[in-house]
Amino acid sequence: MKLEDPGFDVPLTPEETAYLLGRDLVSIDLEAIRPQTILVTGAAGSLGREMVLRFLQAGHQVAALDKSEKGLFQLQQSCSELGIKNEPSYLVLNLGDYHAVGDAFERQPFTSVVHCAAHKHVGLMEANEGECQRNNLDHTLHLYSQAVRNAAKQFVFLSTDKAVNSKCVMGRSKAEAENKLEEMKSLAEDNVVLSIVRLPNVMGSDGSVAQIFRRQVKLGNPITVTDRGAERLFISSSYACDAIEATLVYQLKGTIVPTEHTSIKILDLAHRAHALWGQKEDEPKIVFTQLGKGERLRESLVSATEVMSPWVVPQLGALSRKVSSSHED
Repeated sequence: MKLEDPGFDVPLTPEETAYLLGRDLVSIDLEAIRPQTILVTGAAGSLGREMVLRFLQAGHQVAALDKSEKGLFQLQQSCSELGIKNEPSYLVLNLGDYHAVGDAFERQPFTSVVHCAAHKHVGLMEANEGECQRNNLDHTLHLYSQAVRNAAKQFVFLSTDKAVNSKCVMGRSKAEAENKLEEMKSLAEDNVVLSIVRLPNVMGSDGSVAQIFRRQVKLGNPITVTDRGAERLFISSSYACDAIEATLVYQLKGTIVPTEHTSIKILDLAHRAHALWGQKEDEPKIVFTQLGKGERLRESLVSATEVMSPWVVPQLGALSRKVSSSHED
């Protein structure tokens, strides 16, 4: 089979996702909200693309922003194939072009900004720290300042479990972005609702381990696992999108996390991938490599200095800082 076979990169089906997760898919019943004008950055990525389509189907006006012309063209084709009449405005734009970003806000006032754009691959970012900081931190802060300056009502920032006790460049950039956004919000006198959605690994997202394993299995190559003890938290893309949409429905201030994530050993995931896509009569060929720079055996969505409280819907939790108590004799 050729490497460019499109079957390698198509999204996972709900059935494949459920099998790999080892559980039924989680969903959140959400109320409809009044039509808005929503800017989605990273619109050519897996979550951004799904959010754009979801918003359009709900009747919102959407601006789809990404620096990938090819990705936005593919999104345009998807809109056409789905028969979506209210197509988004397509912004082929680098968030580092601050003048062009400002122009976009002036041309089309946005009710909400959903910021999905990010560098997310741990190994690549270890070798590109400056670019990671610029994209994940600097551009995020500038985008938030534009939302404030142009009277947006809400800013939704997607973060990651790798921001918790961050060991890698990518995680540190996200952790710093979380902290700086909260600091900017606390110092500013504005009405923008700041929502931070901290997500674990999204099963089947672009470049995810599920896609890597599927490619390896279909090519007949060994499945590469870093360590026998490596374990990650996973959710489905639909659950991740529900969490993002919930911040808009309920106007959440602060940080939320999905509560019904699934912890899976990567070795177990490799066996499931072989059972799903491999030759059933063959034993899976698994090669152990080693943890790369910035990687660790396990991740967490909540740090030791945070506490998670129940929220409006049981599938999501709200995070707050622990209050330290001192006792005098």
